[in-house]
Amino acid sequence: MRALALGAVATGVLAYSVATVLAITVASTGSAIDLEIGPFAVLVVEQLGAGGGSATTLGPGLLLVALAGGVVNAIAALVLARRERRQPR
Repeated sequence: MRALALGAVATGVLAYSVATVLAITVASTGSAIDLEIGPFAVLVVEQLGAGGGSATTLGPGLLLVALAGGVVNAIAALVLARRERRQPR
């Protein structure tokens, strides 16, 4: 359970950081982007009309990315624990 939580937090922080940098880059170029996982938005950057601004949304898809990272980390921890039990010291 600890591996799941730590993996989810680490992946969430990394995903949030990458999404923020990507949003800043896309907004500064005047482009738009819409990243989704199924119906869940991860990152949406829209250019606003004549004012030249942009609107950025970091969506609930970031939670799915964090959860997926936690699951992968928990599986890796289980594999390593089983491998350690099989190998005598």
